[in-house]
Amino acid sequence: MPAGSHPTEVLEAAQRSLLARALTGHLGYVGLDRRPRVVPVWYALEDDTLLIASAAGEYKCRSLRRHPAAVLTVSTGWPYRVLSAHGEAELHPLPWAIRREFVPGLARRFLSETDSTAWLETWLSGPAADGELIRIQITRLT
Repeated sequence: MPAGSHPTEVLEAAQRSLLARALTGHLGYVGLDRRPRVVPVWYALEDDTLLIASAAGEYKCRSLRRHPAAVLTVSTGWPYRVLSAHGEAELHPLPWAIRREFVPGLARRFLSETDSTAWLETWLSGPAADGELIRIQITRLT
């Protein structure tokens, strides 16, 4: 095992606590053009699995289907704490009925009450569409 990495079984309390904070994640993956990509995402932590909702067919989803290696990095302001959670992405259908519950929970977690209310009004006024759920089982932490 590379230095600085930890198996999932020893996801320490401090690491879990950092992932549980409302810190925007930065999802790293290999694009369809084989170039590295990083996009900001909201996520949830369920046991040792990261959950990320996406609209169906987005570039990141198409890319992760072809190249499933992924990393989600979170960091704090000063004093800096950084954690990168590595794993293989699996994509699953996210029916509207579930997406409609999951995404608002993320909005309320990552945005202030005022901002989440405004964002949700806009998001919910769009089409009621199924999406995709990106599941990343954490296999290594750096």
